[in-house]
Amino acid sequence: MVPFALFVALAGASMLNPSHNPPSQIPLDLERFEEAALRAPALVPFVGDEFSDVQSRSEVDPGQAIALFYRFRLDFQDKFDRFDSPFEPFVEDYENNLERSHTSWLPSCVTADASIWKRCYPIAILALQAIILWRFMKSRRLIRKLLLMIVLNGALLAIAGTLQKLSYVPGDRVKEIWGLWDAPEPRYFFSSFTYKNHWSAFALLCLGVAASLAWREISRKGTLAWRQPKLGVCLVAALFIGITIPLSGSRSGTLLLIIFLTLLAIFLGWIVTRSFDTSKKRWAAFGGTAFVCSLTLGTMVWFGFNLDRETKSEAIGNTLQQWENYQKGSPPMRYYLWKDTFKMFLDKPVFGHGLGSFRALHPLYQSAEYKREREYGLASAHRKLKPLTEHSHNDLLQYLAEIGVIGVALLLLVPTLGIWQNRKSVFSTTPDWALVGCILFGIYSFVDFPTRTPACLLLLSLTLSLALKHASLEKERLGRQLH
Repeated sequence: MVPFALFVALAGASMLNPSHNPPSQIPLDLERFEEAALRAPALVPFVGDEFSDVQSRSEVDPGQAIALFYRFRLDFQDKFDRFDSPFEPFVEDYENNLERSHTSWLPSCVTADASIWKRCYPIAILALQAIILWRFMKSRRLIRKLLLMIVLNGALLAIAGTLQKLSYVPGDRVKEIWGLWDAPEPRYFFSSFTYKNHWSAFALLCLGVAASLAWREISRKGTLAWRQPKLGVCLVAALFIGITIPLSGSRSGTLLLIIFLTLLAIFLGWIVTRSFDTSKKRWAAFGGTAFVCSLTLGTMVWFGFNLDRETKSEAIGNTLQQWENYQKGSPPMRYYLWKDTFKMFLDKPVFGHGLGSFRALHPLYQSAEYKREREYGLASAHRKLKPLTEHSHNDLLQYLAEIGVIGVALLLLVPTLGIWQNRKSVFSTTPDWALVGCILFGIYSFVDFPTRTPACLLLLSLTLSLALKHASLEKERLGRQLH
């Protein structure tokens, strides 16, 4: 409880030390604008339209308004770095009024508005929810029922997403997500998720829970488990969930799925060796079991990958294109984005720039390579949307840039201690696969932003809390039996 209370206090303290004034409170120097307009009338549409965009967003979304200004400022400097522009004093005056003197080595935020609490309270509520579950959940059976509900929910979403994926027909008036919501990019949504990678992170958690429940049934009941519905439900749910990850077109999700299934195949091969007394027979049993499991699980991945030819072709084409560009000395766009985010982190490594600061301040740290790749990828987008980057596609780096080492340490301290105290449930011959799924989710956060999706963050909080509590109660039960 204490680390999360300190995190909320840190967010509150940052509001006392804003680095920028709200754009809505900054008056425009119209006299300077008119003077510059008389000297360079051809630039009036360029400067005027950009500031009109900034002003239109200043009341609704101050962070986006600041991002738009800094993106314009960067373009302006690129255009007029070799000769003086009449609009330079006007732009500089606005920038000086926008920036605010603050103590850089203390917790800070971009602007002291409600957006800080909007980003802080979901994290705090989910953390409190996880702590309450841990504190008051005393029944292992109830925990398993809740985990089974997670599996069933994941399976239903997987089935609905599969049917939707295979029957979807693009159209200008079509609301992609179940006819209720528009997807920002129709090619990349799956089920109720607007982005395929976030569905994959969600599915990996559900898959880990399903594997954990299934293995518990087999280990405790042996062959009798096959006569009861719970094992069959978990295995069928895991099959549907696993197929949807390659079906969604998520390459990173498919890679983590293969890692998960490889670990599972090795684990099953190791379990089978216990039935043999000689080393030769054990190695033969291990190899045979691991091969059969790998072949079976690999067939599941292959089947999901081939269900939709268009998604398969796009995934292969993007991979080949990125490999070709890499061989030519051009890394993927995310590489440049991660470098920019790391540069932002180094500027304020202790407490960061404040929750939600990445989207507002990223243009200040944006490299020419990323700018070029970003504008090429959004060549057909509306002009106002071109400069904006909401996420760094690396949750850890973005959190480091926003809340610094101290903030990240406060967020990770409790779950890290929980996993360490129950490390035998993870790093053992009979691991808790729900915790393995949580660890894979954490790995996923290094290449994308699954924790920025409320459903994924909620499921991670629930799964981690319930799995750790079940492991703790199981340890207590075994301790009582020994005594």
